[in-house]
Amino acid sequence: EEYSNLSTDVDERKRQRRKRIEKNTTSDQIAVEEQQEKIVDAIKTGQQQVDESLFELDTRKRVGLKAVTDVRIETNESEAQRRVADEELKRSRLFKLQQEALISAKANAAVEMKWTELLEKEIPQ
Repeated sequence: EEYSNLSTDVDERKRQRRKRIEKNTTSDQIAVEEQQEKIVDAIKTGQQQVDESLFELDTRKRVGLKAVTDVRIETNESEAQRRVADEELKRSRLFKLQQEALISAKANAAVEMKWTELLEKEIPQ
């Protein structure tokens, strides 16, 4: 409906002016509401981006910690294996030393017995 100022009736003109003002106000309100919705959507999008970024950071942190943990576990296992091997080598060396000491003690005892035999012999001069 077109608004015209051609009407001669003052009340009719006032009524048409009010309708025009109301229409303009309504369209302004709609524009403001649409702008507010865009701002809210932008805020939501911003918040969504923050949430996604935090999730990505958490994921990377979890993956990094898992990698570090895996390296630590592997290092601990290899260290434990190295210690077991070192302990076995230590036992082997100790056993060899004990065997050598036993053989040496037997040989020394044999030599000692020969000395006593030699000292008991009388060599004529």
